[in-house]
Amino acid sequence: MQLSNNKSLQNRTYITYSIIAVMLSAIIWSLFKIYYPYPNLTFDSYYYIEAAISNSDVSTWPVGYSKFIRLIGSFTHSGNALVTVQYFILQFSLLFLFLSIRIIFVLKKWIYVIIFIFIFINPLFLFGSNHIMSDTLFTALSMLWVGQLIWLIYNPKPYMILTHAILLVMIFTIRYSAIYYPVISICIFMLSDQPLKWKILGIFLMILFIEGFIQYTNHKMELVTGSRQFSYTGGWKQANNALYMYEHTFKQNKGSIPSRFKVIDSITQRYFSEPHAQVDLLEHLDVTQGTWYTSFSPSPLRQYMKVSKGIAPATSDFKKLAYFGPFYKDYGNYLIKKYPLEFVKYVVAPNIFTYYFPILEIYDTDNLAFSLMNTDFSLKTQQWFNLTTISVPESLIHLRAVILAPYGLIFTVVHICFLFTFIAFLFIGGYKDTIRIYAITISMLATICILNFLFIILIAPSVLRFQLTVFILESINILLILNVLISQENIKKTS
Repeated sequence: MQLSNNKSLQNRTYITYSIIAVMLSAIIWSLFKIYYPYPNLTFDSYYYIEAAISNSDVSTWPVGYSKFIRLIGSFTHSGNALVTVQYFILQFSLLFLFLSIRIIFVLKKWIYVIIFIFIFINPLFLFGSNHIMSDTLFTALSMLWVGQLIWLIYNPKPYMILTHAILLVMIFTIRYSAIYYPVISICIFMLSDQPLKWKILGIFLMILFIEGFIQYTNHKMELVTGSRQFSYTGGWKQANNALYMYEHTFKQNKGSIPSRFKVIDSITQRYFSEPHAQVDLLEHLDVTQGTWYTSFSPSPLRQYMKVSKGIAPATSDFKKLAYFGPFYKDYGNYLIKKYPLEFVKYVVAPNIFTYYFPILEIYDTDNLAFSLMNTDFSLKTQQWFNLTTISVPESLIHLRAVILAPYGLIFTVVHICFLFTFIAFLFIGGYKDTIRIYAITISMLATICILNFLFIILIAPSVLRFQLTVFILESINILLILNVLISQENIKKTS
């Protein structure tokens, strides 16, 4: 496996690719906005927008995307401007990653073509970017992060130490699932060909920036909610996941219950003993995609707020909900530790299934993405973006559903192909026949995808939009490995 050379010819090729990519993106997006002239909004969108309007430093979701909305809002309050900016950020990020691969590696020409088409003629990125949600921005910055990691191996520069730390903390403020990103970055810094002092400084800055953000968020959460914590939704989600399991195990007698959990556990056992909504992560996927116990008033987690503090179970007040985050985290951990095998059976195993067969969620046939909610929540959004409607003709909503429907199966195929090609790469000893940076890149992409898999199966059923980043990286890794496998086969035929 070789690195690219012949600089003059390459420069013309890169410029050509860049011009085609920019023009293609602009034309496709312009045509798209003719038929879909409004941004799409879903329930989570309103949380992000409310946090942007109030300029909150802490919110239900990470505040990075809300800060992005507010930044764009300092120039324009056009919803179309916002989604257009995030679309082109994604496209430029993907172009950076593509050119990084094109510059550094010599691959089969058809592989470059496939990657290019996959990136710049992909309706999923169009419809995804049109949502006022954090998914597109998170994916875009993740692509920049991966591209910079490749350059850290190939040709590290001192300035990358600072830019990498800044980029990583920006990603972390947008989605906390990036919690494993620093592990990858530390490994790449250690493998990079640069003086030890630069490696240590790069790792130190990265940790300093992220830890600074965590401590700042902890402090702000304590001021706002009275409870020092990083993300209250993490605590709620841990208890929620445990309850999906506990319904099947609560009748088992496994010792006494700690006094601090007796009230919540009594409420929970009574709830499961009486007629209640039947929700299951696998056999009966509920409308919340695995968050029923955090969302609906009859849930024991909601009822405990009323019993303990007199708070209405239906409340959506951030401060009131956040207060219970640490307690629910402890309760969830207690149940999971008490029934570890049952947790694997009723939570982890179903989550593995939904990882390989992801739920379309906001990309399904539901029309909610094209209608404004009739709440105070929605009123603030309408005022911020000067919106009176986001509806489009029913035929276009149906067309969107038809276009996006195959992606559930496409993601399944990509996951399976990634798994088998990577195993094949290891089995044939592919590392022996590739240059160091190529082998490290394949290993890095595979590690990111594997850690993402482990993170998701322990947290929640996987909806398709949470897998955009890994979908891109798995697809690229499949092609990089195929390039090795095909090259080895050609060697065998000519030997």
